[in-house]
Amino acid sequence: MLRNEQAFEFLISLVPEGKHVDAKNAIAALSIYQNDLELWKRVCQSVEQRGDISLLQEISS
Repeated sequence: MLRNEQAFEFLISLVPEGKHVDAKNAIAALSIYQNDLELWKRVCQSVEQRGDISLLQEISS
């Protein structure tokens, strides 16, 4: 499987800028990459930027 940086960027951009449901779905899609520390750090930073506690709880589970 090829990893596409543009796809990652799009999904990560949905977290701070998209609707709640879109942010939640983007996190779910990216969650398979939690072992990629650099990518997951970017996901966590985007959640912090949004400041939505429910999304922070979503990624910590």
